[in-house]
Amino acid sequence: MGFDDSDAAEGIQRDRGSEDDKARAASQSRQSYEIRSAAADRRRCAPQAVMDGRGVMKKLIGLLLFILAASAVRAGDVTLAWDPNTETDLAGYKIHVGTAPGSYSTNHNVGLVTTYTVTGLAPGVHYFAATAFDLAGLESGYSNEVSQVILSIPPIITSIFASSILTTEATIVWTTSSECSGIALYGLIPSQLFAVSSNNLGTTDHLSRITGLKPRTHYVYKVQSTCGGQAVESDLRSFNTK
Repeated sequence: MGFDDSDAAEGIQRDRGSEDDKARAASQSRQSYEIRSAAADRRRCAPQAVMDGRGVMKKLIGLLLFILAASAVRAGDVTLAWDPNTETDLAGYKIHVGTAPGSYSTNHNVGLVTTYTVTGLAPGVHYFAATAFDLAGLESGYSNEVSQVILSIPPIITSIFASSILTTEATIVWTTSSECSGIALYGLIPSQLFAVSSNNLGTTDHLSRITGLKPRTHYVYKVQSTCGGQAVESDLRSFNTK
C-alpha cells in the first residue's frame, strides 16, 4: 500500500501537534515552578512570629525612641522619650547605651516610665536604643537608634580663698563644678607667677600648699583647673604673710 500526499501532511500535523503539546507542558511546568518559588520567597520574607515557652504566638513589641533633651547645664545628661506600648502584659523598658553604633555596653531597667535621663556621660558620641519586656521576661528587639554628642564644658571655679596664712607659707583652696586637675599660681607680681599643683587631683575640692614665702610680704595668686581638655582660670587675688 502506498502513501499519498494527504497522508504525509497528516503525519506532519501529528508531529507538530506532539511538539506543541510538549512545549505547553514545559511552559506549564516552568510556571508551576515559578509560582512555588515565588511563594517560598514570600514565606522567607514574611515577618516571623515569636513564640513564648508555651508555644503561644507573641507579637513583637515596637518602640520609637527620640531624644527629648540634652542638658546644657550638666554636659553628661541626656533625656530620652518613647511612645508607650499597649500590651497588657508589658512589664517595663530598658535603655541601652554605647559608644559605637549598634553596640551597647550598658543598659538601664527603667520600669514602665516613658522618659528617662541618662546621667554621667563622658564627652564624645553616645548611642541609645530601647527595648520592652513582658511579665514572662520576653524582650523585644531594639528600637530605632538615636545618638547624642556630649561636649566637654569648661569647669566653673568657685570658693577661692587663701587660708592658714603664716610667715612663710599659705594654703590656696578652691572648688570646681566637676572633677578636675588644678594648680595654684602665685608670685610677687602678676607677670611672674610660680605654679603649685593641687593636692586633690581629679576631684572637685582643691588645695595647694605654698611654702618658702617671705614674712610680711604681699603676694598675688590665681588658680587654674582643667577638665576633659578644657582649662579655666580664676581672676587674680592676693594675701599677705604674717
